[in-house]
Amino acid sequence: MRARVARQPAPGRREPLPRRREALAIAAFGVLFLGVYSVTLNAAERRVDAGTAAMVVNTGPILIAVLAGIGARVCDLVVRAAPDERRPARVVR
Repeated sequence: MRARVARQPAPGRREPLPRRREALAIAAFGVLFLGVYSVTLNAAERRVDAGTAAMVVNTGPILIAVLAGIGARVCDLVVRAAPDERRPARVVR
């Protein structure tokens, strides 16, 4: 296994924008997710009462957070909070 150091951008420095291919993949995923979510929600709202439909709608942000976490692990991305200035950078395996 190779080890990587979780790095954060220097203060005042921005992360680079995604490349064209990455931006297209991000946009395609967003459109696909929104489309599938909307179609599924509309189909479900025809079969259930308003309270249940509202519950489904309100789980959207939780669903997005869970899928983002799964996607980050699948894509081998490291998502970390800002590092503490007193501690050295941690090695991620």
